[in-house]
Amino acid sequence: MRPADFLLLFACCVAWGFNLPLTRWLVGDIPPIFLAGLRFLGLAILLSPFLRPFPKQFGLVFAIAMCIGGVHFALLFLGLQAAPASAVAIVGQLGLPIVTILSIMFLNEKVRWRRTLGMTLAFAGVIAILYQPGKFSFEIGLVYVAASAFVGATGSILMKRLDPIPALNLQAWVGLLSIIPLFGLSFVLETN
Repeated sequence: MRPADFLLLFACCVAWGFNLPLTRWLVGDIPPIFLAGLRFLGLAILLSPFLRPFPKQFGLVFAIAMCIGGVHFALLFLGLQAAPASAVAIVGQLGLPIVTILSIMFLNEKVRWRRTLGMTLAFAGVIAILYQPGKFSFEIGLVYVAASAFVGATGSILMKRLDPIPALNLQAWVGLLSIIPLFGLSFVLETN
């Protein structure tokens, strides 16, 4: 890998690393579902030039948008409101073993011992985070994050059923289709 590519990759990782702490700070002042709606409004505006062509498999694109967009981020931001960002970052990693399990179940993928070991370690890590001596802690925020990971993993499986579509076209539609459900849920469920 060229040094310039490595630096770009590193910069992306650092920027993404600020994502959870920044969102954790923002949900202290902004209702989480409303904040998720704002996030997707920004995405839809930014990627609006990529809304063409209209997706052929619109129903599937809508389901994907709800899974990797609206529902995933609503649950994630609710979790960030109620749990520390560091714990959210760890529990959020459940998406990787969950998508692997779903791919075995629905896509007939085969998993070797290394991936099985990795999944086992990921689940064990989450249990270690939740465990407190003398009791098992199920903080509601971390339950939201685990549900978010499951919904996001489901969206990843649905994407495998999608005919080839440009990535920016799909992301533009995810942004657009997530706005109304998120703002609608925010209006019904949140105050301020």
